[in-house]
Amino acid sequence: MRVSDEVWTAAREQAEKNGETVSDVVRRALVEYVTTSPPQESER
Repeated sequence: MRVSDEVWTAAREQAEKNGETVSDVVRRALVEYVTTSPPQESER
């Protein structure tokens, strides 16, 4: 995965404030992404 330095730095700083790593945040986001239903066509 590639992100700009600006995004990575902001993510790292926010994660550290929350006592997490960027890896923790990404893992959680990916789990949520794959376990939630995609929006129905009418919801897009």
